[in-house]
Amino acid sequence: MGNAQAKKLIDAMRTAKRSDKTIVEYVCIMKSIVASAVDSEGEQLFPRQWNHDFMRLPIVEKTKQRRPKITNREVETIITEAKPKHGLMYALMAGCSLRIGEVTAIRVEAYSDGHSTISLDCQTIYVRKSVRRRVEQDPKTVNAVRDIDVAPELANAIKRYIAGQDFTRSTYLFQTRGKPLPHRNVLRDSLHPILKKMGRQKCGFHIFRRFRASWLRKNRVPWDLEKMWMGHAHKDLTDQYAEQLREDVEYRRKWCDKIGLGFNLPNHSQLSQPKHKPAAPRKAA
Repeated sequence: MGNAQAKKLIDAMRTAKRSDKTIVEYVCIMKSIVASAVDSEGEQLFPRQWNHDFMRLPIVEKTKQRRPKITNREVETIITEAKPKHGLMYALMAGCSLRIGEVTAIRVEAYSDGHSTISLDCQTIYVRKSVRRRVEQDPKTVNAVRDIDVAPELANAIKRYIAGQDFTRSTYLFQTRGKPLPHRNVLRDSLHPILKKMGRQKCGFHIFRRFRASWLRKNRVPWDLEKMWMGHAHKDLTDQYAEQLREDVEYRRKWCDKIGLGFNLPNHSQLSQPKHKPAAPRKAA
């Protein structure tokens, strides 16, 4: 694979009307695969001098990228229209800035190594794993490993949901057949039909994180805390010096309780899913 083949790939993606961002991402993957081939000395087997102009690689203009957003009323509508399982997922993403892989990795019991993903009172989510294609993996970045404080009303909704579930097959909070929910199915069967009903274009789960980010900014949440909850990187040395604020639980809880969710949760029955068989008591996490 060289510049000529890469140009053909890019032209094919242009014909298929892929976005500039998608084309750039796929080319980056291609380049990393070529570079990963090394010999016994660690030298590249296929060194390349990539020529972006020759390949006609597009330049991604952030101002032209599509970044759909939703309002608090739309968040409430999506949660209300969804099934309880999906509705609670959306509430967690919009109210805790969780990525879809992070929310589907939540377990109600601790791992064998003693690490938990959610506290017993459900007021703290410990992001230590993520799920991709129904398989657990490390989080997206180092900064994605974080503790997220949960507003009291959402924590209570989680507890009610857990109380109505049967976790004998799996300890994942959101599961099907003992495995984490497949992201594609949630989009196809839940989010996209709801958005269509609302007269909105199809979009991904990131709309909930964008909502949360805007809510944090609107309420003037301290910069360090905002980045921690969102899972974003430090910007400068001062950020590193102030990192101890992240360990101040009382300080975090004060801000979490102060700003709330930014949207109203539906009534209790809409975010719970009682089973005929009572759920087994939770083990200490």
